[in-house]
Amino acid sequence: MFGWLKGGGGRPEPPPPGQVFPPIDVDRIAASLRLERKGGKQGEKNQPASDEVNLDLIEQEIVDHVAEFRHMGINNFQEHSQVYADRIARAAGVSTDIQTAVGDAETNFMAEINTWNGILANERSDLQLVGEEFEDFRNENRLRRTAHEGGGRLQWFGVSLIILIVESVLNGVFFANAHILGLLGGVSTAIVISISNIIVAAIVAWTSRNCNHRRVGRKLIGALAFLGGVFFVPVFNLFVAHFRNAAEAGKPWGEAAGHAARNIQVNPLGLESFDAWILGIVGILAAIVAGWKTYYSGDPYPGYGRVWRKMRNARVAYAQRKEDAINTVIEKRDEAVDALQSASENAKSQIAEAVSASNEMTSLRGQFRSFLEQCNQKVNLLLTIYRNANREKRTTPIPEYFPKDFDFEAYKTEQPQAGQNPADTTAIQQLDKVITEAIDRIYAACMNAIDSFELSDDIESSALATEPVSIPSGGRTSA
Repeated sequence: MFGWLKGGGGRPEPPPPGQVFPPIDVDRIAASLRLERKGGKQGEKNQPASDEVNLDLIEQEIVDHVAEFRHMGINNFQEHSQVYADRIARAAGVSTDIQTAVGDAETNFMAEINTWNGILANERSDLQLVGEEFEDFRNENRLRRTAHEGGGRLQWFGVSLIILIVESVLNGVFFANAHILGLLGGVSTAIVISISNIIVAAIVAWTSRNCNHRRVGRKLIGALAFLGGVFFVPVFNLFVAHFRNAAEAGKPWGEAAGHAARNIQVNPLGLESFDAWILGIVGILAAIVAGWKTYYSGDPYPGYGRVWRKMRNARVAYAQRKEDAINTVIEKRDEAVDALQSASENAKSQIAEAVSASNEMTSLRGQFRSFLEQCNQKVNLLLTIYRNANREKRTTPIPEYFPKDFDFEAYKTEQPQAGQNPADTTAIQQLDKVITEAIDRIYAACMNAIDSFELSDDIESSALATEPVSIPSGGRTSA
């Protein structure tokens, strides 16, 4: 070993990039160990002795030197083998991973479907109850038509506001001359009168809708309300006109009200000015318009619009809920499919990596066998150089072991078990089949779920499927 350390030229070095095993240069090693010179000197001494059966120190140095190369090669082989084994091992659990991914995807997807089935079942039950309530109302009141809806509360409020403004401005002008504060006082008084006029007209019109009810008691209430409105509206607006006349004549407002009350009893049409007549007529017309708009702001049959809207809103809410369910299920389906496809691509990548590692492992084993054989060949070439130089200088017979080859102890490598090489299986084809079947099941479950979300036949065939009909304000309908 001392000669090798001293020479240094034949010392093992890491293999070049792309190679696993270190090259063994016989010439460099022979030169670094000075084999020919040492062989000649040992031969002059007739060493080793002719009857020697073991290697001498120089020969052992040669063996140890090559053994260094061999040891480095074995270490490199073991390291690379472990890397390849790890890459192959990662593919061993691919089948389990795929089965887990398939199970998770299908379980989570079916759980989402079951959740929405429960939600929609409750919603459908509520909708059925609303539909039954609606049908009971129709049957009880003998209604065989759709509900007629006017502009609704928003339109009624808008029209009433316009009437209030117009009436207040006109009445304010008429009251301006009779009020101590002029136009401002007149408009303030007119607003109070207009609000009272519109509210009374609206209440009368809304209550008089009871005339359409099939129950006698409700009809009587509606008739009384209508008659009360026919009496009150003209009397109230004539009272306002008389009040304006009295106030314009200079009477205090308290006395003007009493004067108007007496005149409305004695001579209701005895208005003393044209402005008073206009004031009374404008008030009556405003009340008529407000009452007319109130009457047709909803269905003329009391309560029908309410149950109709309740039913319609329930249907709209259910339809929206069902749409949410369908969209969510489709979204979850796509997420599940994406997850499976991602798992499939990852598994295929691992299998491809394992196949590549297996092929590289096979190539590595072949290179390793060649390297071990090369170690035996190179050590014998070096021994031959030493022995030839020794033989030339000897005067005694060479030892009997000189012609024999030296062999390192055999190195046993673990062989892959049959059937475990991914390159020899149809793992990718089987993987594609598992994933495809799982995706098909998810799509089928999605379609079945969407079908199950549909309304049942009895709901679809009932009046729940009917949509309300809007009619022009002022249209006439019968119960």
